[in-house]
Amino acid sequence: ERSGGCGFSRADLCADCWWMTSRRATRPLRSNSSSARATESVTPARVFDTDGTGVAAGKAVGATTRLVDLAAPAGARAALVNITIADTAGPGFLRTWIASGARPETSTVNADQAGAFVANAATIPIDGAGRFIVEAATTARVVIDVVGWFTPSGATSGGRFVAVDPDRVTDTREPAAAGNSYTRSGSTITVFPWGPGGAPTGEPASAVVLSIGAIAGPGVGGFVGAYPAGGTYAGTSNVNFLNGDVRANTVVVPLGTDNGVSLETLHVGDVVVEAVGYFTSSAPGSASPGLSS
Repeated sequence: ERSGGCGFSRADLCADCWWMTSRRATRPLRSNSSSARATESVTPARVFDTDGTGVAAGKAVGATTRLVDLAAPAGARAALVNITIADTAGPGFLRTWIASGARPETSTVNADQAGAFVANAATIPIDGAGRFIVEAATTARVVIDVVGWFTPSGATSGGRFVAVDPDRVTDTREPAAAGNSYTRSGSTITVFPWGPGGAPTGEPASAVVLSIGAIAGPGVGGFVGAYPAGGTYAGTSNVNFLNGDVRANTVVVPLGTDNGVSLETLHVGDVVVEAVGYFTSSAPGSASPGLSS
């Protein structure tokens, strides 16, 4: 039996699943070499909860924003977090972005009904004071746990992580076209986050960080399993769902043929894929910014 899925309860809010809005990002993808980071995993810590941790008690009201102060260590430029939307008043989503940045047309975690408890793992750039903004599209409890930090590293070759502005690169609800490149072959959907040219900075990428969302098709439940295009599917899964669900997860997957990623699917109607970062290959040689793997 394939593992995965959420299985969280009201007491234990896990971070496996999210959903996204139907709108695609329209701003040009912007990459900043200063956003490349080394990572430090930490013991998970709850830093924000609208029930009263890190903020005055009271649910986040729909169509409003909150400033989240993570009390980040010196030099941290991005945070790896589990973010949960809970006790929702209705369908909606949470959107996050760096406190000094522009509001993106993407979402971080989504709920498809009132009373939902849904979470996702996310990498979020933070400003020099360790802050980012969270926007709620519906009134809800918002819970944020920090599980790691990204800080500048020394010189490395391959394996450096580079964060980019979230960009919706594939939505199979729309026809395949420039900026929405994918192919279907039976149960396999292959997506091409940035095409054969590599990462948006122009440097070769070895792996990509994606948010992969699945819209359930006919059947009692299903999954999406990501692997390098041109490779062999190994029987794993990244997103699991029940009948009628819309679920997603953050995935790191090596790039394959034509810088593509293949998605093995079962009972999936459509997928929506957003790119949020990449890992460099060894081809560029040693460089200072990024993640040394």
